[in-house]
Amino acid sequence: MAEAPRERREPGLPVEEPRTGSCKPLDRDAAIAAVRTQPEVAEWLEQFEGTSGYRTRIVVTDRDARLYHIRVEVHRTSPEAGLKPTGALWYEVDRHTGEVTKIEL
Repeated sequence: MAEAPRERREPGLPVEEPRTGSCKPLDRDAAIAAVRTQPEVAEWLEQFEGTSGYRTRIVVTDRDARLYHIRVEVHRTSPEAGLKPTGALWYEVDRHTGEVTKIEL
């Protein structure tokens, strides 16, 4: 079987690495901002933020080299029980593309 022809280069010249994009990965705040733009999240925040008896939070629960894992929480507040979770939405945000994916649990 014949070998594929090899690229001829001058000795000592560096091999070019493929370009993967020059932008740096999203930071935590940019990932949270991306989740806030999701229609269901925007609806929750509009419905519950600033409403007496409810508290909303957006929490980065984990991060790896490729993804942020983000939870959007709504808690019911009461003097007797303190904060009581009433719902949560889960998302992953790709740190390199900014793509947001809802996670169904």
